[in-house]
Amino acid sequence: MPSDEYLRFKAAVIRSESASPLAFGRAREQQRLIDWLQRLLDIGDPDAHADVERQWRDALRLPGSLEDAEAWPDDLDQSDGIDVPADDPLYGLRYWSVFNHRLVAPYLTAKTGVPTHHPTATWKPGDNTSSTRYCRGRGPHPGPDRRCGCGIRAMASWELIERLAANSGKRDRTVPVALGRVALWGRVTGRSYGDDPPYTIRATHARLVELYVDDDPELEAALRATYAVPGTEEES
Repeated sequence: MPSDEYLRFKAAVIRSESASPLAFGRAREQQRLIDWLQRLLDIGDPDAHADVERQWRDALRLPGSLEDAEAWPDDLDQSDGIDVPADDPLYGLRYWSVFNHRLVAPYLTAKTGVPTHHPTATWKPGDNTSSTRYCRGRGPHPGPDRRCGCGIRAMASWELIERLAANSGKRDRTVPVALGRVALWGRVTGRSYGDDPPYTIRATHARLVELYVDDDPELEAALRATYAVPGTEEES
């Protein structure tokens, strides 16, 4: 049986959807509903989690399982995370936009207002460390957990990366895109349900270990040199 608060939230969503698109205060009401849903997700409401899961799977047309998924612990989404040593990291996949021969966040983050040229949105050579500065509603804390939104993201499969990139309306499609595999360690937890698709994890630390740029071998070679990433076996 859904919780009373979740039922009230769904009733408010129905009322909002039936209101006129030009109704006074519509944008403010939409933000109120987003904040309300996030609060339900933060307290672990199972119906809110299931609702968001369905929306992500419908939007990305996700299959029931991913054949090429990285091997991760099963319970990361349901826990406050695990401590992963640097010499035995987990691995995940990411994509970036490329500006001025640097890897940056693939699209603007409207929630934090951080542009792609901001230092926190730029991938650094060597080890990268997550900042808690922009983490919603939280003061200083040691690393990502299921009640926060910080952490360096990585996803489980190339199939998911391709579906996410194809469905992103915010990415500038004239900008080159790089794909990569990263090692993840420190505090590692599952996705932030209000922000991330299924098969996502978040970590305190990450390092780039593989890098690819489709149809631009010169840019790929330059980026690998900048980020000290070795070439593929076929190139050696």
